[in-house]
Amino acid sequence: MSALALLLALAAPAQETAQARHLARAVDLYTEYMGRWPDSLEGLTKRPTDARYWPETGFWTGPLPAGASFREGSVLLGGASEPVQPPRGAIVPPTDRLRRFYSARVGVSLLRAAAEAHLEARGSFPSRLEDLGTIPNDPWGKPYAVQFLKDRVRISVDGARGLTLAELTPDEVAALDGAAAPVLGEETRKAIPKLLEAMRDDDFEPREEAVQKLRKIGPAVRPFALEALRHEKDPDLRRRLGLVAGFFPDRTPAWKEQLRALSTIFVRDGPQARAFATTCANNLSQLWKREYIYQAQFGGRMKLMPTETGKAFWLKLTTTKPPLIDAASAELLVCPLSGIEAKDFACTYAGPAQSVQKIDDGDIVGMCDDEGHGDHVILLHKSGDVMEVDRNGPEHEEAKKGTKR
Repeated sequence: MSALALLLALAAPAQETAQARHLARAVDLYTEYMGRWPDSLEGLTKRPTDARYWPETGFWTGPLPAGASFREGSVLLGGASEPVQPPRGAIVPPTDRLRRFYSARVGVSLLRAAAEAHLEARGSFPSRLEDLGTIPNDPWGKPYAVQFLKDRVRISVDGARGLTLAELTPDEVAALDGAAAPVLGEETRKAIPKLLEAMRDDDFEPREEAVQKLRKIGPAVRPFALEALRHEKDPDLRRRLGLVAGFFPDRTPAWKEQLRALSTIFVRDGPQARAFATTCANNLSQLWKREYIYQAQFGGRMKLMPTETGKAFWLKLTTTKPPLIDAASAELLVCPLSGIEAKDFACTYAGPAQSVQKIDDGDIVGMCDDEGHGDHVILLHKSGDVMEVDRNGPEHEEAKKGTKR
């Protein structure tokens, strides 16, 4: 075997895994919006006749990878097998603005999944639109805005923003909730008890076939399984019933989870990135603790924290004598995901927008929303609590008002 052939042979499994994960993400999106699994991967591109809603892009653009299939809750391609999430309630937007919004959410998610697959298969970030495959226009008829940088990809809908729960009307909320409730036909309603009973079979194959059929029906199975579990005495069947019920845990409705920004920042994930995110959160926590030391030692008769705002609030810690932050501890002022070197007392963290003395305990006093965190940001509360929230979500939007650089 030539060196080139060997390299291609070694690369094939990685490409198959990347493509399988890409397809699995598309199936997850289909499941979130349709409330069920597709019958096959071809279903990602074809609107079912009974679909109450279908995004303008479908759930896949371009040709499907040759040899790929969907079976028993997993995407299969070559030697790769990627599981997908179980079904739950469907998303059926009742108004035109929500139909466009959710279609745009699907488009942004598909583009991100394509960028993730490119990085996994080739080891590098995509650098041009062609790397992401076929790219349709957004629901407003404009191209999606995609920016390719060295270590990240920005994807957004030009001129549009996300929606929050507070911006939905009561009628929209009621309609979305109603559509998310499982709907069972009479035939399926009669089949569920029979499938649960089939789980008593002594042979493995009939039991496994019943389990897979129950998984495919979706979350409507859960109350049936829990009711059967209440009365069942046989320990083996109780275990199987618990397994089936566990496929469909109580979860936030998909329509609420998808109320997010119409944008995403794709960055390289992994143990190092997660460790850096943890370090960033710890930096904010340590800065806040040193502000308490400032209050005790340098806050005067009234024991006040610094009155400065923005990053000057944190940099005040470098001016005390002795300094509460010196050159040896200056890395506390810099997010390790920012790429900025911790020297000359550079500071990447936002501080309070007004005197911290006027801020309530539950309010935000510090924030890191560096793009290195991808679709998340780190917030510091005056209580000392540090939390990670969705970028451009309601908590982030509120934090933008209460902090500044």
